[in-house]
Amino acid sequence: MTTNDLPKVAEMVSHYRVLGRLGAGGMGEVYLAEDVTLGRKVALKFLPPKTKADELAQQRLIAEAQAAAALDHPNICAIYEVGRHAERGFIVMQYVDGEPLSLRIARGLPLVEALSIAVQMADALTEAHGRGIIHRDLKPQNIMVNARGLAKLLDFGLATPPPHALSQELSEAETQEVPARHGKVVGTPAYMSPEQARGRAQDARSDLFSLGVVLYEMVTGARPFSGSTSTETMEAILTHAPAALSRAGLTVPYELQRIVSKALAKDPDDRYQTARDLLIDLRGLRQDLASGSGDSRAPLVLQGPAVAVLPFADMSLEKDQEYLCEGMAEEVITALAQVKGLRVACRRSAFRFKGGGHDLREVGAKLNVTGVVEGSVRRSGNQLRISAQLINVADGFHVWSERYDREMQDVFLIQDEISRAIAHALKVKLADEEPLVKRPTDDLEAYHLYLKGRHHWNKRVPSAIRTALEYFQQALRRDDKYALAHSGIADCYIVPGYYGSAPPSQVMPLGKQAALKALELDETLAAAYAPLAMVTALHEFDWLGAERHFQRALELDPAFAIAYTWYALFDLVPQGRLLEARAAARKALQIDPLNSTVTTVLGATLYYERRYEDAVDELSKSIELDPSFPVAYYYRGRAFMALGRHTEAQAALERAGEVMGQSATVMGALAHCLAASGRRAAALAMREKLEALAASAYAPPYAMAQAHLGLGDLDRAWDCLEQAYQERSALLAFVKVDPLVDPLRPRREFDELLRKMNLLD
Repeated sequence: MTTNDLPKVAEMVSHYRVLGRLGAGGMGEVYLAEDVTLGRKVALKFLPPKTKADELAQQRLIAEAQAAAALDHPNICAIYEVGRHAERGFIVMQYVDGEPLSLRIARGLPLVEALSIAVQMADALTEAHGRGIIHRDLKPQNIMVNARGLAKLLDFGLATPPPHALSQELSEAETQEVPARHGKVVGTPAYMSPEQARGRAQDARSDLFSLGVVLYEMVTGARPFSGSTSTETMEAILTHAPAALSRAGLTVPYELQRIVSKALAKDPDDRYQTARDLLIDLRGLRQDLASGSGDSRAPLVLQGPAVAVLPFADMSLEKDQEYLCEGMAEEVITALAQVKGLRVACRRSAFRFKGGGHDLREVGAKLNVTGVVEGSVRRSGNQLRISAQLINVADGFHVWSERYDREMQDVFLIQDEISRAIAHALKVKLADEEPLVKRPTDDLEAYHLYLKGRHHWNKRVPSAIRTALEYFQQALRRDDKYALAHSGIADCYIVPGYYGSAPPSQVMPLGKQAALKALELDETLAAAYAPLAMVTALHEFDWLGAERHFQRALELDPAFAIAYTWYALFDLVPQGRLLEARAAARKALQIDPLNSTVTTVLGATLYYERRYEDAVDELSKSIELDPSFPVAYYYRGRAFMALGRHTEAQAALERAGEVMGQSATVMGALAHCLAASGRRAAALAMREKLEALAASAYAPPYAMAQAHLGLGDLDRAWDCLEQAYQERSALLAFVKVDPLVDPLRPRREFDELLRKMNLLD
């Protein structure tokens, strides 16, 4: 075949007039043409000359067209038809009047523009993956961007098409067939996922890795993995951790580093599991930048050192010092968080790596830290042996290590010494010689009781919270001026009040009393302002007062992730300030990215925004982080209900009930779900079960209202809301935004209820 077989300018190819040549690549020649029938410009893509006689290549061309033609999305180049000219097959494609993303990267991209393009590509992949199509060659050369910033994904030449289409292995310019550890692979080495580089089976998560590479390159101007040959580049993909986005002094939001690190995880199970998951996070970050909520990201830039303190290992013979090991690590986290210029991973995220044996580079990537602190505790009677070391995650070398053989009464001094040594090792300047770790009590037994209380509190299930309360009370019997123990008691009373496992009129005032006592003893205790804000919002319906308390907590401790989540869900959401709530939830996620409570609150906020699909996706992440967290299942069930996916809703709610135990709130939602799915008899039976529970134990009226609403008994549902107001039920706080109460909104009394709750605009 010769070049004479190619069309010439002004030549007619079917009903297309050729206007000029656009370019060439591994998949063939591309021409600009005019569709004389419809009067529009198109692109004609011909197979390269060497494949003229290759019937399989012709079939592959058709397969590409079939794969792409199945996709109807504004960010995917449309395929119009397939034809033949002079024995050569061609595809008629949408003409994109723009330039390849690679050229824009070469000139430099503003962060907002890079995020916009990434959002568009994640949206395009969501559509493609939803139809079973994997691109397999996503790179800047395959992304066209027009003058208005609209990005189009091109060339499904390597796409894995739906089962009815034939797979093929050809693509554009940089695409290569290169050796792999398991045979040969086809694609562009710098953008391959590890599994693609190994020649192994790929799924949609492989495309997400490639998009992570593209996003990294858009932000930094350089690829995260490189080598002088294709083999070296692929080896880097398999073995090297990419440099942080803060390379060359670049300042970026912490959330962006988290997103990129997750997308570039070596193990597909550690990556985003769907393009929609990635899309949600990218949209959230883009919205933060566009809305000017930069203050929520300002302290979290990738500058200077960042460390994670992992739970210390219990080396005691009896293996009964877990609470002390966790307490030691938590005290060091708290101390280091006070050091200006040092970023410290939050407890819940860092403690996910409990148990040792983790790849430190993985820990560094997931927590976005440069160093990891590990340690061990051996206690024998009153003697302590504590070892600690700071390890550089990039190379695994010890930056600092020390062993302390002391008596138990020196525990606070040891914690302070460890914290100071770490700060010095990281070359962070300490403001003064004041202790980083303050002695909260002179009674060591009270201290141990408090640590045991926090150990159980952190399990966040009703039985463990009751045990925690007992330990906090014992600590106060030994030292009634122990402010942290009072704050712990406040937490233990308020959470059951919210969950509806205890009458709010009994527990909420006790929680407020404990919080105020803690603040009387230590007015700088952020941990006490948060439960005080909870009571003020959920029991007193004083939303502005609650906001002041939350803001004070965050002023004292800007890295207090749980305060952000409580502020979002229990103060901003009830008022209908949903965008602000989502921003606060995302700020918590920036601080504590692996905390299931944080991701659950973000999912719940999306639910109240009525973004049900996004809520399901976010809550699924929460369940992946902690399969035993009941609130995530509860809100996931409600989101499924709103989508009409009643079987999945029932399964999620039943799982919430299994984890939480006999929960009236879950039972009310289940009754509503059963009724909505047409299973009225089962719904009535569930309501009867709920009524029986209410006769012997406390059941929130709001939970009963859910059951009545599902069964269409609006009068009884309204009576329950009135009762909930009289009791100051915490769940009633969501009445302004809760989709389940929509049938009651037309009532004249509804606005009066909102007025009494200070929720009427």
